[in-house]
Amino acid sequence: MKKILFIAISLFMFGCAAGFDSSVPMTDFRIIEDPNPDRVQFGERWVRVEGFSDLREGEQLFTINAKRKVMPDDGVSRYVTSAFEDVLAMNDFRLSQMKGPIIRGEILDWHAKLNTGFPTSEEVATASIRIMVVDDTGKNRFSAVYNGSSSLKHPFLTESKAKKVLSEAMQVALESVLMDPSFIQLVDEVRRGL
Repeated sequence: MKKILFIAISLFMFGCAAGFDSSVPMTDFRIIEDPNPDRVQFGERWVRVEGFSDLREGEQLFTINAKRKVMPDDGVSRYVTSAFEDVLAMNDFRLSQMKGPIIRGEILDWHAKLNTGFPTSEEVATASIRIMVVDDTGKNRFSAVYNGSSSLKHPFLTESKAKKVLSEAMQVALESVLMDPSFIQLVDEVRRGL
């Protein structure tokens, strides 16, 4: 009887853990859900977005039970750059290759820690980015760090739930850029040549 109970509890605890392979496809992440990706851009704020640099200390996206590391199958930079461009477009910025201030980004942190167990598993995800605004002369006019976090406790923490929590952390960081009046003001000043 004890053997059957031990097996049942072991199977239940295994079911509480996210079932990750050693790497996770970056195409599975939906950082920003643009409800209208084909919209015509009408905003007056023209900007040029350079690709984000990945400056994270480790390459892993997930650390499970402080031991197992799950890596991305591709670099995270282009996914974060694309998500930031979507955030800008959804907030009436116009993306250009030739016109407007240059916005550079650095990914300082994007990582989730998962602790699996019984009766619940827990995930804590963090994201940190640095945004810089550069004028046409190459002078850095603005630099700020933006952070995001998300967490979840759940008895059945699946891989898809874990990816969603990690995506939400980056979404919070990216959206907080546009909530910063200093960023908006500086973009407008550089755009007008001030």
